Amino acid sequence: MNVSPHILAVLLLTCVPRLSAQDAETQYLRLQEGYTQRVQDIVQRFETQQSELLNKFILALVRKEQDYRDDGDLDGLMYSRNLREELLEKVQFPGKDPEAPQAVREMLITLFRHRDELITTFQPELDQLNRILLNALEPYQREFTRQGKLELAIEIRTLREHLAIALGEDRS
Repeated sequence: MNVSPHILAVLLLTCVPRLSAQDAETQYLRLQEGYTQRVQDIVQRFETQQSELLNKFILALVRKEQDYRDDGDLDGLMYSRNLREELLEKVQFPGKDPEAPQAVREMLITLFRHRDELITTFQPELDQLNRILLNALEPYQREFTRQGKLELAIEIRTLREHLAIALGEDRS
């Protein structure tokens, strides 16, 4: 069956349930809440695994301190100890430091590689969620425009633009 693109578009639009005027804001709020909860779940799982990764790195630094102590390497021992204490104070990934002893630099390279693997694991899940939201927002933008709620419609359009940019999609 050959259907023109215009007729197909009309058929698709009639198949999409139209938002009722009074329920649009309630449904939009539910969409926002559901999205926020899912993002929080993803971020929490990511941060938990990231913390576990940092904890393993800190334990490896303790072992490296012992190696430096056994070798009589005061500079290596002090560097490892200071980095460990810094990480325990501010639980965040350290910066790259060309002044770090070679063994610690190698440990840092491994740490950053594992962090990048974590990002690679979680990013597709976040992208999928963002793509779902991006597509779900269009009917709300249209409905709020119909209702004359321009601030909400503009807010949604701006959000859709940001999501499209984040996803690398052209929504012009």
